Amino acid sequence: MTRFPVSIPELAFIAGTRGVGGVGIGLLLAGCLRAEHRKGIGLALLAIGVLTTAPIAREVYVRRRDALGESRLGHDARRASPTE
Repeated sequence: MTRFPVSIPELAFIAGTRGVGGVGIGLLLAGCLRAEHRKGIGLALLAIGVLTTAPIAREVYVRRRDALGESRLGHDARRASPTE
């Protein structure tokens, strides 16, 4: 398993976006609000959770790729320089 460091603020951001998405799903499934309000709020929170996942997933992918020493071209990124 490959490990790479994640800072506390990054971890909090990841957890927060997961939480927002979870609350959105919970509101969609719960019956505590009127249906129109519950649906609107739930969909908005779910959308926020989903949309904020894309940059997180990209960052994780890039860090994982860099940790493995791969680039998009498939060669060792640590040895390649932009001027070569």
